[in-house]
Amino acid sequence: MTTLGIGAITHDSGAAITEKGKIIHAVNEERFNRIKLSGGFPHLSMKYLLEKVKKENIDKIAVSDLGDTEFRKRSASLMTDPGLFSDNPYISAKSWLIMLRWKTRTQMMFKQQQQELRKRLGNKLIQVEHHEVHAASTYMCSGLKKVLIITCDNHGDFLTTTASIGHGSSLERIHAVKWPHSPGFFYAIVTKALGFKQWRHEGKITGLAAFGNPNAPFYETIKKLMWYENGTIKTSALLGSRGIVHRLAQKYSREDLAAVFQRVFEEVICDYTKYYMDKTGIKDIALAGGAFANVKLNERIKELGAKSVFVFPHMGDGGTAAGAALFVDMQEGALPYKLKDVYFGPSWNSKEIKQEIDKRNVSAQYHEDIESQVAELLAKGKVVARWNGAMEFGPRALGNRSILYQATDPSVNDWLNKRLKRTEFMPFAPVTLEQYAPKCYKNLKGAEYTAKFMTICFEATPYLKETCPAVVHVDNTARPQLITKSDNPSYYKILDEYRKITKLPSIVNTSFNMHEEPIVCSPGDAIRSFQQGNLDYLAVGNYLVKN
Repeated sequence: MTTLGIGAITHDSGAAITEKGKIIHAVNEERFNRIKLSGGFPHLSMKYLLEKVKKENIDKIAVSDLGDTEFRKRSASLMTDPGLFSDNPYISAKSWLIMLRWKTRTQMMFKQQQQELRKRLGNKLIQVEHHEVHAASTYMCSGLKKVLIITCDNHGDFLTTTASIGHGSSLERIHAVKWPHSPGFFYAIVTKALGFKQWRHEGKITGLAAFGNPNAPFYETIKKLMWYENGTIKTSALLGSRGIVHRLAQKYSREDLAAVFQRVFEEVICDYTKYYMDKTGIKDIALAGGAFANVKLNERIKELGAKSVFVFPHMGDGGTAAGAALFVDMQEGALPYKLKDVYFGPSWNSKEIKQEIDKRNVSAQYHEDIESQVAELLAKGKVVARWNGAMEFGPRALGNRSILYQATDPSVNDWLNKRLKRTEFMPFAPVTLEQYAPKCYKNLKGAEYTAKFMTICFEATPYLKETCPAVVHVDNTARPQLITKSDNPSYYKILDEYRKITKLPSIVNTSFNMHEEPIVCSPGDAIRSFQQGNLDYLAVGNYLVKN
């Protein structure tokens, strides 16, 4: 069975194709139109996929998020919830109605998108609720037949957090936290208060938090904005609490504010997860939703005594197209499997790459063994942007659209970020040969699989801190991509050849893009970003371009 999944009702829209419960193609609109986290109907993503799979060969079409009728039913049921106002001292009936009107207008836009889908693709549409989509995405790619699934984000279909059991070909939801009790919104508040863009720059807060004091004197104040209570999550951090946070931001350092918010965020979601671990007795955990882009949170969940932790590689709303398709496949009897990789996007052949090089009038040399050339340049301290093969799916660059550099120079976090016009607080992430991972990272057991996709932190060993300081944060953690030869032979060879020269099994891997741009997609994107970033070399396919 071939299923087309569409994530159009989101700020990071996209589309995916699955066959018998396995992802075959998956892309996001931002990579094609070059608008970061682009929302709305994914016209370009659909165009790309329908060039790969003929429309008549698609059996079912799955769309993330509820249809108009079910959405209205759920909003109406929330209005009659007696705890809505009493549990949230900062939410008045008036503020609730303002928010509901905004959501209703948004839903009208969603309805128009659904009508467009039916017009373009017929009536084979299956609407899948937002958090079921997230749950299906991580369960179906966990490779396990029974897991505890936790989903968490700002909100989707008026839910913010859920606990479910995935077993066989089914999902059994055992708890749901209703909007407005939202961990995602809680974290967004501090993101905005510190001058960053909410829904986009939350990762900066995670990095900044390591520089602050999580025991700052206002910790108890922040705990009153979100807390765990008897198997659920409560928050008053919807509207009025913004003023409280802004006042704190004027009095205390941004590092301390980030640290306290990160601490409360971790404590509440970990308490929620631990409750359902104990209640179900299930120690294999699968995670999805934007909250789990927070790699420090994922590390804390691993430390709860979990046997294993898996985070869907495209954990946020950009992964909902794939999740919707996987949910439908699961209903048809498909079982979980393990991802070999997430190189689900477009690629260009050598002839097409050469045409783009000529079109842009740059000088390039062809190398049959481009991998050894790149390894030698890295060993000499050169910055090499790499564009090769199919594009990665998700927010992490995993070698095919990456900027590479030796991890021995801790100052790289300053000067390379300046070249790329980035304002980051996390160090660059490392890619490490998997056979050397125990030498570099502590407490790997149970998280090796998810570490293939750079979705979790580990404590660094003294060896990594001494030899590769550029990839170790001030809290002594690192967020690696672990790689084997079967994952990506060309990328693996670069790293292995580098190891032969330097005796080091890790290098810097950061995303290939300028600040506030999506990761590069085409060879043309790569050449333009390479030139704008003033990098040393570009390895595009088997061609090497020198700046």
